[in-house]
This record gives sequence, structure tokens and C-alpha cells, in this order.
Amino acid sequence: MTQEYAEAHNELGYLLHKSKRLQEAEASFLRALELKPGFAEAHNNLGNLLYETKRLQEAEAAFRRALELYPDLAQSHNNLGNLLHVTKRLGEAECAFRKAIELKPDFAEAHNNLGNLLKEEKLFQEAEAAFLRALELNPDFTVAHINLGSLFHATNRLPEAKASFLRALAGQSVSSESHDSVEIMLQKVKQQQESETTYLHALELKPEYSEAYYKLGILFHKTKHLSKSEAVFHRVIDLKPDHVGAFNSLGNVLMETKRFKEAETFFCHALQIDPVFAEAFNNLGNVLQETGRLSEAEASYRRALELKPGYADASVNLGILLYLSKRMSEAEAAFRRSLELKPNFVEAQWNLSLLLLIQGRYAEAWPYFESRYAPNFTEAYTRIPDFTFPQWRGENLSGKSLVLCHEQGLGDMIQFSRFVPVVKSLGVVYLTLVCDPALKTLFESIVGVDTVITDFATVEAHDYWSFLLSVPLYLGITLDKLPAQLPYLHALPERLSYWHDRLPQKGLRVGLIWRGNPENKNDAYRSISQFSILAPLWSVPEITFIALQIRQKLDDVEQFSDAQPIIELGSKLRDFADTAAIVVQLDLVICVDTAIVHLAAALGKPCWLLLPAVGSDWRWMLDRSDSPWYPGIVRIFRQIELNHWEKPIGEIAKELKSWMHAI
Repeated sequence: MTQEYAEAHNELGYLLHKSKRLQEAEASFLRALELKPGFAEAHNNLGNLLYETKRLQEAEAAFRRALELYPDLAQSHNNLGNLLHVTKRLGEAECAFRKAIELKPDFAEAHNNLGNLLKEEKLFQEAEAAFLRALELNPDFTVAHINLGSLFHATNRLPEAKASFLRALAGQSVSSESHDSVEIMLQKVKQQQESETTYLHALELKPEYSEAYYKLGILFHKTKHLSKSEAVFHRVIDLKPDHVGAFNSLGNVLMETKRFKEAETFFCHALQIDPVFAEAFNNLGNVLQETGRLSEAEASYRRALELKPGYADASVNLGILLYLSKRMSEAEAAFRRSLELKPNFVEAQWNLSLLLLIQGRYAEAWPYFESRYAPNFTEAYTRIPDFTFPQWRGENLSGKSLVLCHEQGLGDMIQFSRFVPVVKSLGVVYLTLVCDPALKTLFESIVGVDTVITDFATVEAHDYWSFLLSVPLYLGITLDKLPAQLPYLHALPERLSYWHDRLPQKGLRVGLIWRGNPENKNDAYRSISQFSILAPLWSVPEITFIALQIRQKLDDVEQFSDAQPIIELGSKLRDFADTAAIVVQLDLVICVDTAIVHLAAALGKPCWLLLPAVGSDWRWMLDRSDSPWYPGIVRIFRQIELNHWEKPIGEIAKELKSWMHAI
């Protein structure tokens, strides 16, 4: 009978709680627990009441007691997740929601709650999937429609936001308070959709309305209609020559189109109009940095921060400049200051990760390195694939299937492909690797790969997926734990045979790459602009150089002559399997920082790397002449003075003579 009385008190408490008779409800739950201390459901119900009355510490204790008694109580995991979310323990909250879903896959509320948490963390694609799953389970779930609409609005998907809000308003369970809130959101969406039309209509009525032109220019800039935006800002300046915002905004548009000299003129003009315009000082710093005038750029950023001490963007930009100037402790302070001002500032997280990586502080760096695919990162280097199965975040992989995904550059994929066998050894039963088509044939030789594909759309369901560059985070990779056994890539026998007869059969053979991908942000510094700069290399006798340059400028080709012992093969390469087959048959590779250095080193071929004075990649670290990623294989020759390659090229010519005699 005691048990029946306990259940009756629990039921009564539940009804009283719903009727907002909270004191009586609490007394009923406590009486139920007095009669039956191990009554998990009553502990959970008491926790809900305590949570509602803001007694969060007591509520957490009640939820945790319920789970001690009944670990598979999905409702308690969900309720605890809500409490942890409110108290900003987001990692624990996510685990709680996912546990609730694992125990009860059709738990629509838990899917919705998980979506809210992921949205807060800016993981928009995952959040969307969670809301859609909640609505699949409960199509009339009004709150989930509202949350999905808010997500669409935040990501500027206005037609979808409008549809979600309208669906929410059609729901019978929407409260009057929610109804008003959704109406306001719906109006904002309509306003955004109709803003261009509104501005144009205003200009029909009043053709010289400069502010309407200015707002239209901002709208065009946001939507990447740069030529329209530029024309509109010029019109604003024609109408109102002292419109400081138009000068500044026009400078930003010109920056995006790489017209740096013009951009600088407009930023300076903005500052003539308003000498305390912090944003213009920050933007001027950007253009000065782009054009290599680092000391002037630093002064401009510091002036922006002097005028506006809480200016997180200027602090990040200053940090980037200090990083390029190798003033690492100052740069780190600037990035961390930005994160103090704006804790979820992705640009600061990304740049801090690069700074920590270049210093070899991998354990600190990898979590920040994940910011590279944050949806709100304006310069996102990686896009999240549209998979229905979860991203791997360090879960046990024994007996599981896994997709490792291509991202960023080809060199990154070659460098990080060393982790494929390591991941496979964790018990993965089936491992799929998604890569660029140029790498497919080569990557099919990697130990541990079951399938190599090039199209994300053809990936079948697996247990997990992961970006290849995220693997070190979950493996706990530090500088002293790098898997650096070489070689870990291999040339294909049929390709070796094909290229053997196309290579010189006598003397030493040295591969040569002097330019990288022109789309790379640092290419102006890392590539050797004139082929003639390499001339000292031709003075070394008995060496034939093999040009592996894929992208060649006309002046390069015109300068090839009988005076240079060089064979051009770059234009004949079909993919990296071809390049690998050639490189394996060379004695040495000399190159600027491109994917070829990673390929040569991964094949175990000695490689001499030319690095610029500014912007060299994090993986080559600071002031080292070797690489822990490729021990005993890569040798680094660093430029001392920006844009002056003569000294490192001269050093290589000298070392070539010594190397020849040592072989």
C-alpha cells in the first residue's frame, strides 16, 4: 500500500504543478519520496518544479538522483540537459540531450532542445537537422517551427524563415505571447525581403535621397553584388560629398575587389571628414597590411583601438599583423583580448589556433582549429557536408564505419593522410576517404582505406564522419606524438613504368616548383615571381632539373633555354599519382610551399623547401630548418627579407654542390 500511496502523491503533485499550485505540488512530491525514497519519477517531477521556481541547484540534485535510480529515464536526461544549458555548461548539456535521444529516438522535445543548443554554438547545419527531426516526429510542434524559423532568419534564408513562422502561427498550441513574438519576427523577415524594393521605391519618389542610396549600397554589399554596391556608394558621394559612411563602405568594396590603392584613398578621405572614425582606421590598417606596409598598418590598428577600446575586430587584425611580424606573445595577447571582448569570435579563434600551432602548442591549438568550419566564419575554409549521420567527436570506433572528409588544400590532405592508418587501427571496420579527384588514385594506396571517392553526394550511410584535419584533436596529438613514419604514400607501379622512360637516365635529377596556386592568400609572397631568379641553380653541373610546375606563365616558358638543364613535365601531369611516380624517381625536390613538398616528403623523398619571410604556414613552425612532420626529409631555407629570394636561392645553389659530392 505504501507504494500505491507514493504513486498517488506523485500523480497529485503532477496535477497540482500543471494547475500552478506550486507549494502544494512540492509538498505532494516530497510526501511521495518520503513514502518511497527510490521513486525516480517523483525525483524527476520534483526537479521540474524546482527548475521552474529557479531553484537550480536543488533541481539539478533531483534530476541527478532520478538518474542514479533509473539511468535510462530519458525524460530526466532531457530535463537535466535544459538545466545545464541554462547554466552555460554546453558540453554537458549536449551529452544529456544526446543520451535522451539515444534512449528514446522519437523524443521530439529532446531533438528540439538539442537544436537550440547547437544553434547557440553556431552549428547551424546540425541544429537545422535536429529541428527537422523534431518536426518529423511531431509536425504540429509549434515551438520547433519557431526555433527553425529563427535559425533560418539568423542564416539569412528568408523565404524558409517566413514559411516556418507562418506554420508556427497556424499551430493551435501557440500562446498569445509566442504569437506576438512570431508576428514581430515575421515582419522583420518581410522587411528584409522587401528592403531592396522599398529603397528603390523611395528613390523613385525622391531621386536625391542619399540615405536610401546608402542603405541600398549596404544591402548590395552584404549580398555580394559588388559592382552594384560600388556604383550606389559613388552616387551617395555625388549627392553628399561629406558622407563619411559612404567613403568607408566604398573602401571596403574596393578591398574585396583587390583595388587596394583606390581603397586606401577612400579610407583616408573618410578620416579627413571624421578624424575619430575608429572603423575607418581599422579598414585603413587592413589595406596597409595587404600592401606590405606593416608599421603603418600597426599604427592604424592601434589608433582604432585607442578610439574604441572594445573593438574586437581591430584587436584581431592587430594580432594578425603581429603574427606576421613574428611578435608572437603580443599577437597572442591581441587574439585573447578579442575573445574576452567577444567570446564566440570565430576569426579570433581561428587566428589563435594558427599561432599556437606554429609554436608547436598542439594540445591548446586543436580545439580552436575547429573554428575553420564554423558557419559564421566569414572566411570559412571548410564546409560541413550534408550527411544524416553524426560527426565523430572522439567516440569509441570499435566495430564502427567512418567517413574521413576532404577539406582545405591538397597539401593539407596529403599531410594529414598519415592519420588514416592510425584511425583504422582504432577498430574501424569500414573506412571511406573522400578526396579531391586529383588525389584519388594516389590515396587508394593508403593503408587502411576501404573506399576512396570524390563526390560527397555519393557517400552512403556510415556510423560517423569526420574532417581529416579534426582527427588530431580527438587522438590527442601533440608535437612529440606525431605519426611520422615515412613513407606513408606510394607510387603506383604502372605509373612508375610510364614515367621512367620520360626521365633522363644519367646524372642527378632534381624536381623544381617555383610557383603555387595564385588563389592562395599568401601567394604573392610564397611564390617566386620571376623564373630568372632561379638562375644561380643552373651553375651547378651534372644536374638535370625537372620542372613540375603545373601553372606556368608565358614568361617562364619563354625563358626556358638550352643554357638551362631543365625538362618541363608539369604540363603533362594528369594527377598526383603521375607526380608521385616522377618524384619517386628523382634524387631531390626543391620547391616553394605547395602541395608538392608534402607529396615528396610523404613519399620519403628529400625535399628542400623555400619559405617567405612573411606568412609562412603554421606547419613549418618558427626558425627551424627541419620539420617534425617529415623528420630527416624536409630541409627549410627561409627568406630573410620580404620579396628577396636571392639569398636563399644562393644558399641552395651552394648546398647543391656539397650535396652532389656527398651522394
